[in-house]
Amino acid sequence: MLDIGVVDSINQMIKVHGKGDKERLIPFGNRAKLWLEKYLKNRAVSFNSAWGKTPLFVNAKGGRILRLTVQRRIRNYIKIVADGKRLGPHILRHSFATHLMDKGADIRAVKDLLGHNSLSSTQVYTHVQPEKMKEIYKQAHPHGSK
Repeated sequence: MLDIGVVDSINQMIKVHGKGDKERLIPFGNRAKLWLEKYLKNRAVSFNSAWGKTPLFVNAKGGRILRLTVQRRIRNYIKIVADGKRLGPHILRHSFATHLMDKGADIRAVKDLLGHNSLSSTQVYTHVQPEKMKEIYKQAHPHGSK
């Protein structure tokens, strides 16, 4: 459940609470900022004008959107573009971590972004492609290019 008050639109960060009420900051990009501002403008509120506990996302009646509604909508959108049994918000989290790793992100940074306590939790999430592993080995190991 996100409130407008947890969004720092200037620094483009959202403060979220995960498992065990653990707090972390999640960055978001310019495109997300643009769409959030458009959405809020359509609701006749802004990041500056809203009370901190005002829900960020609301239903047609102006009430807070339920977590189950968000999960169901995401699952339905994913089913439009993918096949599988376990399609839901969690697969987006997994894809996020995998894309970061594939683009060379440090596993410790990915660990922090996902809110994991240990690197082993993050390693389970990410699957480094064999080609990427060979490339890393060739670049980083003293005998990799031999």
